[in-house]
Amino acid sequence: MESQEILDRMLLGAMLDSFRVCSSMLEIRFLRIPVVPEIPGEVWLTATCVLLVKTSHGELIVSEPLDSFVEERRAAILGLYDLIGESVVGINIAENNQLNCQIGSTQLVFSPDLSVEDDAWEMESKQSENEQCWYFGCFGDGELVCRLPDESWKRLAVPRSSR
Repeated sequence: MESQEILDRMLLGAMLDSFRVCSSMLEIRFLRIPVVPEIPGEVWLTATCVLLVKTSHGELIVSEPLDSFVEERRAAILGLYDLIGESVVGINIAENNQLNCQIGSTQLVFSPDLSVEDDAWEMESKQSENEQCWYFGCFGDGELVCRLPDESWKRLAVPRSSR
């Protein structure tokens, strides 16, 4: 399975249910209702990298310049709150392992700084009794890895240009 197909199966059509913040870590919970067999019903997207929230016109939710990671995170959280209950309509990985997640008419852009070891994003399904774990992540060194049910860990090709 290719990286785009994995992303689509994990998040496309899933609803943003909730999020939580702890220092620099942001966790976003997505649910798929109704549950579809062989596709994760619950996925957590965890990010320690910069998150930008853009409108349908490509503009940032907060237009003034932001001077710090904390200010950027605060602006992103305000944008996320309005997306609770909305579904993922598009997702892809662009250059430099930037994760683009389209929810309704709003785009979430997770931009890891590949020169910072702990700057990353990852998605993981939460296992229920009948569900095996799905995992897809980008680590600070720029490496993409995934794990599908009943498979071992795989390294994926890093995208070289925007999709």
